[in-house]
Amino acid sequence: CKPTPAPKLESFCTGFRDFAPKFQVAYPQAVEAWRAAVRGNDAAKAKGAEAAALQLSADLAALAGQVLMQITGGI
Repeated sequence: CKPTPAPKLESFCTGFRDFAPKFQVAYPQAVEAWRAAVRGNDAAKAKGAEAAALQLSADLAALAGQVLMQITGGI
């Protein structure tokens, strides 16, 4: 995506540029929350950590789908 993205990848690059810093913060927090839940045998906290990790996964999958559609032309 740098220095200048290909026109058909511009929206993906913008999305990834927005996603990357959120991931860098949220993923370590989710991992630590999961570990704390396991250490404390706390199912509710584990569900919260799982939800955070699943949201990151869904966001990343959406970006992957976007780039796939651009590269393949929607085939």
